[in-house]
Amino acid sequence: MRMEGISKYFPGVTALDNVDFRVEAGEVVILVGENGAGKSTMMKVIAGVYKSDTGRMFLEKEEVVFQNPAQAKNHGISIVYQEQALIPDLNAIENIFIGTEETKIFREGLWGVLDKKSMRRKAERIIKDTFEMEMDLTSPVKFLPMVERQIIEIIRAIVHNVRILILDEPTAALEDFERAHLFRFIERIKKIGVGIIYCSHYIEECIEIGDRIVAIRDGKKAGEMLKQDASINKVIELMIGKKLTEQYPKTIVAFGEKPVLEVQDIGLEKEYTGISFQLHPGEILGIGGLAGCGKSALARTLFGLYQQERGEIRIKGHIIPQLDVAEHISRGLAFLPSDRKTEGLFLDQNVRYNISIANLPAVQKPWIKPRLEKALVDEYIRKIRIKTPSAETSIRQLSGGNQQKAMVARWLATKPEMLIFEEPTRGIDVNAKVEVYKLIGEFVSQGGAVILVSSEVQELEGICDRVIVMHNGRITSELTGKQISKEKITYYSVTKEEMERAL
Repeated sequence: MRMEGISKYFPGVTALDNVDFRVEAGEVVILVGENGAGKSTMMKVIAGVYKSDTGRMFLEKEEVVFQNPAQAKNHGISIVYQEQALIPDLNAIENIFIGTEETKIFREGLWGVLDKKSMRRKAERIIKDTFEMEMDLTSPVKFLPMVERQIIEIIRAIVHNVRILILDEPTAALEDFERAHLFRFIERIKKIGVGIIYCSHYIEECIEIGDRIVAIRDGKKAGEMLKQDASINKVIELMIGKKLTEQYPKTIVAFGEKPVLEVQDIGLEKEYTGISFQLHPGEILGIGGLAGCGKSALARTLFGLYQQERGEIRIKGHIIPQLDVAEHISRGLAFLPSDRKTEGLFLDQNVRYNISIANLPAVQKPWIKPRLEKALVDEYIRKIRIKTPSAETSIRQLSGGNQQKAMVARWLATKPEMLIFEEPTRGIDVNAKVEVYKLIGEFVSQGGAVILVSSEVQELEGICDRVIVMHNGRITSELTGKQISKEKITYYSVTKEEMERAL
């Protein structure tokens, strides 16, 4: 596939500006850039979601113009989006084959009926061959872990003949061993001539899996490099146009003497048990572990969304009633969930609303003062570098990373005493990650305390003062200072046994 001089305009925004791009058969082209750089727009032009305003696109030597995604798919172009697009009440098989269901005919002249056995066999074979795992194919996908939902998205894209596969942040919800399965699958389909466009903010994996790296900056092609010429620093510099001196800036802060949060032997059936720890002012406490280890349910319990069945949670010495989010917020807690689409954002509202909604006391005198609200929102748009035409722009129109930044801004603006972050930098580019880490550092330097629930081991290692590692609902290790390392976090994520002395 080849694109020549592609431009795409939206009201007040040039999303793509005269971009040339190509992908060869059997090649993995990595697409990198900051949030809002134009990566998503370019992928959507290729996939037929958008029609370019200028330029031409060719498949082999044939010029193509797609009016819709169905036409692109008929030409063998499939895309897996960063934000999942499954129908939650359908099961895995129904989601994989939706619109392309297989049928069988009993005799001539009769309509066909769904061939459920054939679809199930095909889905099971792909799951086993591609990801070397088994999956519940009959339950509604809303009950499946995020990891399995992501795998279903990928299988839906490849179940039919595909010539170009576009993957937008495919590993954002995957653990390391699941990423390895995906990478092995990519190597296999490369060998049969599929061209792959791979978009990710994880620079290390980009260099590992890619053949060529293309950077987009402010809607323009900033440059490209071959895998053998790439390094993390070179790719980051190409993305942002400057050198990034430190990926994980760490603020050293003296902890407060009295704990601001005390968790004593709490448990929730089928999620976690025997969880105890303290959190002090000035501290960044990381919680790590594989998907399903209980860390997500624990975060929601601490914020009052889930009711623990035993144990106590104290804030500044006071026992806090459960299932009372308002009480938790009033006592200085804030929670940033990982799934911004379903738990975090008001998608039908604008950027201003999404940032100010948790900060109404700061902008009411006694009713909402537009001047105060504008000042607060503009301050955090500037601080976190949210790319948006204005505060009145619909939050839907922002890139996934900028939506995430808006959610970060909302809670930082409340000036809480404790922040519970669940995957705070998922879908955010490296430059924006650094800005978020710096904001977290500023927060703890002013006496705040942070709980950072993350599946990104380097993040836990880079900015946390202490890391609790969970496995099967239990704390398997508590690491501090120089004990915190990628190797130890990974080890204790998969076992409850003591680590060998060699580590």
